[in-house]
Amino acid sequence: MVWESPKEAMPWVGLYVGIASLICTLAMAADAIRAIWQWKLWFPNKFFTLNASTITLIAIAMKLPVDLNTDPTTEPYSFGTLLFNMKYYVDHGCNTSDYKWSLGIINIVQPFGIVVVLFENVVQIEEDAKLTDRILRNTLPYITRLLKASEEKEPRNLMLLLEKSTGFNGVVEFENDQVQPLYEEETHNCWSLVLVTLTSIAIALPNIAPRHVKLLLSGMREGLQIVSHIEECLHGDGDTLETRKATKRVWVEVEIYRSWLQIDLQKMARKGKTTNEILRWLGDEAETIVRKSSKKPSIDQSPYKFILASSMYKISQSMLLECDEEQSGSNGEKLFEWLSTIIADILFACFTNLPRVIKFKCHHHAIKKRGHNIRNAAELLGKSKKILKILKSCQLPDMDLDSRAYIDKWRVLPKSQVLNCDQGGASSTRIGRPFIVSIE
Repeated sequence: MVWESPKEAMPWVGLYVGIASLICTLAMAADAIRAIWQWKLWFPNKFFTLNASTITLIAIAMKLPVDLNTDPTTEPYSFGTLLFNMKYYVDHGCNTSDYKWSLGIINIVQPFGIVVVLFENVVQIEEDAKLTDRILRNTLPYITRLLKASEEKEPRNLMLLLEKSTGFNGVVEFENDQVQPLYEEETHNCWSLVLVTLTSIAIALPNIAPRHVKLLLSGMREGLQIVSHIEECLHGDGDTLETRKATKRVWVEVEIYRSWLQIDLQKMARKGKTTNEILRWLGDEAETIVRKSSKKPSIDQSPYKFILASSMYKISQSMLLECDEEQSGSNGEKLFEWLSTIIADILFACFTNLPRVIKFKCHHHAIKKRGHNIRNAAELLGKSKKILKILKSCQLPDMDLDSRAYIDKWRVLPKSQVLNCDQGGASSTRIGRPFIVSIE
């Protein structure tokens, strides 16, 4: 379509402006309704986001009337001012012509659109999105209710398991450096892998009451939920990603079927085997799997079984070295209690990262994830309130925050430094900085 003069084009420009305004207004209204309906902490930009499409739509709607009615050297205005002036220019242009039918559309649609666009923080560019005081005031009651509800869902089985902890000793005792890896390249350890491997060994031991196994698994289930938040937040897509994936996969098998890589963990106990024999059996099974998997060109290409079996081999063989002959040949109760203590110690060491994780979730930059993360942070804080209270009275090894996030960094610490860290002030020797929980 070709027009001989700008005046002839004005009605069509007005029609486009009206339709564009209607689309934008409906999209923003949909975001507002969705936010209210789903109890969002703010108005997320799902339908009306400032992406290439919407910016183009708005830019054309602003540029056409300005090009037809104003000097192109005019200085730019703010977003709201441009929208308001755009309406004025279109009104002026159309009034000077014999076409006024497009004015009706604009006069009906744009006032609503301008009110919605100028409403603070409805539309903001992703990186610049901040919460207004009004939204924060409205959010606080919601967060308070969420915290209270999370506190009522206290992980009781986890707390019972943590009562067995004597400090952070277990984090340097679960593996013995005398046990050499079967493969020259070691996999990357993570909190969850070690915890699941230790739990697998514990439930394989002989003459353990079923209720004790059930309590351990219940405590571990609640503990791994918190550990998962910590690892996903602080490790991200780093070196432990494949290890964490493998661990999640085998944990379902351990928890539900009491098996590990399709091996019945309690089979040998039912046959009357001793603790020593069961530890050797687990190590042999793990070694067989590692040998088969190590034929792959590199660890990055090896199956998840290699990761799990490598951990099982080192830890089961370490248990054999750490336990004296009397304990290894016993009915398994002493070793089960010792493993439970090791697990509790490792959980506490991992949980020292909780304040950092909660703070990180509250300061997430991506607005689409911020609402979800704040809810997660509130639930995490509510569930871990008692844990944080215990940790507040602890002395920690002298570690930087980044190192504290990795279990392998804890393992290389001098044993004297870790063993002198306690809970509640039982130790007479204090090494390290006091741990202060601070959520800014």
